[in-house]
Amino acid sequence: MEFTNEELENFARGTEVFMAILDEDGVFTKANIRWTHRFDYTLDNLIGTPIYDLIHEIEIGEFEMILDKAKKEGQVCHQIVTLIGRELKAHSFQFDLTHTDQHIYLVGFDVTDHAREHLSLIDMSRLSKTGAWYYDPIRDQTFWTEEVYRIHELETGSSIDAEKALQFYTKDYKEKIEILVAGLYEEHKSYEFSGEIITAKGNKKWIRTIAKPMVQDDKIIYICGVTVDQTRLHKNLEKIKHESETRMLALKGIKSALFDYDVASDMMFINPDFREELGLPTDVDRLKGMELMNLIHPEDLPHTQRKIQEDLKKKDNYHQNQYRLKMKDGNYEHYEVYGWMKRDNEGKISRIVGNLINVNEKVLAEQEKERVKSSLEAMVNNGYIFSLLLDKDGWILMADRQSIKIIEREYDVNLAEKRVKYIDVMPDIFKDSFTKEFQKALKGETVRKEVERPLLEGSMEWLDVMYHPIRNEKGEVEQVLTNLLNITDRKRAEISIKDASNQAQALSRLKSGILSNLSHEMRTPLNGIMGVTNLLLKKDFDSETIEMLKMQHESEERLLKTLNDLITLSDLDSMRLNLRLKQHSINNLAQHCFDLYHHQAKLKKLDFVLKKSKKDGEVLVDHEMIQAALAAIVNNALKYTSKGSVKITCEVDEQEWGKIRILDTGIGIEEENLERIFENFEVANMGLNLKYEGAGIGLSIARKFIQLNGGSIELQSKVGEGSEFIIRLPVISDL
Repeated sequence: MEFTNEELENFARGTEVFMAILDEDGVFTKANIRWTHRFDYTLDNLIGTPIYDLIHEIEIGEFEMILDKAKKEGQVCHQIVTLIGRELKAHSFQFDLTHTDQHIYLVGFDVTDHAREHLSLIDMSRLSKTGAWYYDPIRDQTFWTEEVYRIHELETGSSIDAEKALQFYTKDYKEKIEILVAGLYEEHKSYEFSGEIITAKGNKKWIRTIAKPMVQDDKIIYICGVTVDQTRLHKNLEKIKHESETRMLALKGIKSALFDYDVASDMMFINPDFREELGLPTDVDRLKGMELMNLIHPEDLPHTQRKIQEDLKKKDNYHQNQYRLKMKDGNYEHYEVYGWMKRDNEGKISRIVGNLINVNEKVLAEQEKERVKSSLEAMVNNGYIFSLLLDKDGWILMADRQSIKIIEREYDVNLAEKRVKYIDVMPDIFKDSFTKEFQKALKGETVRKEVERPLLEGSMEWLDVMYHPIRNEKGEVEQVLTNLLNITDRKRAEISIKDASNQAQALSRLKSGILSNLSHEMRTPLNGIMGVTNLLLKKDFDSETIEMLKMQHESEERLLKTLNDLITLSDLDSMRLNLRLKQHSINNLAQHCFDLYHHQAKLKKLDFVLKKSKKDGEVLVDHEMIQAALAAIVNNALKYTSKGSVKITCEVDEQEWGKIRILDTGIGIEEENLERIFENFEVANMGLNLKYEGAGIGLSIARKFIQLNGGSIELQSKVGEGSEFIIRLPVISDL
């Protein structure tokens, strides 16, 4: 139901809305009471008055165009007009105009305060070169001040919307600003953002934008913000950052630092990279001077403090120091300090600014040089080396302290007072060959030999004698350095080692002979026992007797295998000379072993898998030896695996080695026993050798067989998870 005339009249009297009806010339024909309150008119005076009498004179032409537009289109909304009352007070109004029945219906609001803020915002934007803007997301209306247009190098008043505004951001920053805008809409969060844009003219600029939403009933009614051109500031900051980074990298390259010490506050700035190397806090700009002093080596601290106090009293402004600093890893390194002391207006030192220069390598090199020099002097003067420097004619130019004493004692010649030729003060045993060897050295050849000479007490002494040419800058031999080293102890040790080796070889041959003879002697009666057992197994005995005979037969076979392994072990040397090498495929070698043990794996209900190599390789090996080695390893894997699998894998690697891998899920081997497992008479799990039978020589023979054929074997294992044997054999190339 529509409002009655009386109701409309009540609305007109009580509302804050300004309502009026104009004729087509803009003359008031009707108005509500609000007009009289604001413009000091009575309704009688207002009716018949043209609205142009109230409009600011500079906006009359614009309002005429608004009326014409309303007459043509029927309605015009949100028009801002400035009206002047009789007291000459300006008011800003926003009107909606509707044209019907040759009349203009006008409804408006006083927006004077808003307009003033708007004008102030524009003026502030112009004066501070800060762009201001707002966006109405409901009506998709955007307002930019002139400065925002200038920043984006767009013509003032150009059409702009939210989507187009975001298109100015470069690819690197567009995604970031879009995330912030999404947060503004979804969570009503203000944001502050700096990024790079490409202007309408294609120029790069760096801008900073702040945006804040205005929310009503959990809905954004408008967003206001500011945009500042920070291109020059950004370039300056980048330049400063680059220069600072260059300085810091240069300091970091020499493990040095920049410091700025405030004397009065005892606060010190040290560049963050160096603070981190010292293990000092990096989340603060300044540190107490004492924090650095605590890192100085205790032995250097008294001198350091004394030097600082002395420099603070000097008239000049230069400060220099040297001490060791404790680094983050706990080690001390040497640093030199170079600083400039700045004075205040009263002449007192207020700041010390300078560098901490790392000289650790230099100091250590000097220390090492002194250490080597001292060590060399100790070696030359106190060791077993006798050193003499001779000129081209054989005259002694220099000699070590020990040689000087011997020459003075045995020849009554003081080298400090008298020149002498080396041939006149050398042992007689050297004289026959000296001239020839000295001439070789003069020609540039280093001569070295061992000399054996008898001593007075009847024992022998060995000397290592060397003549080394010393050249000048032109490469000509000017001097000869002669060294004599007493190697008597070394020679005696070599003789002892040789004698011990001969004895060990003799013992090994004796052991092999005994082992071979013993094995053969034991196998003969064992074969007889096994024959009798086989005959008895064919007899018709009761089941208990048969079981006992079977157990006896298994023990006989186990003993026979052990004897055969012992014979093989004793015959390894002869086998090396009688290898029957032929070409065999690694896939075929593995297949043969797989077929041999397939039934045994099936009885234990284990997964037994063979994976052949796609690239088959030919190896030159003794087929019988390699098969015996593979059998020992596979049998070992099956024996120690109660559940799971045993896998045989073949492959040819990039280095052209043929590999056969045997992987099981058995009991595994402890790390300390990985190498022992290949030694003679070792059983992998020492605590379970009764459960897992064997003499412990099968793997030892397997490794030796593989090595005899030019290969190698590797073992990887983990207790409780299994073991992997990797056999490598060289593949024959260019077949």
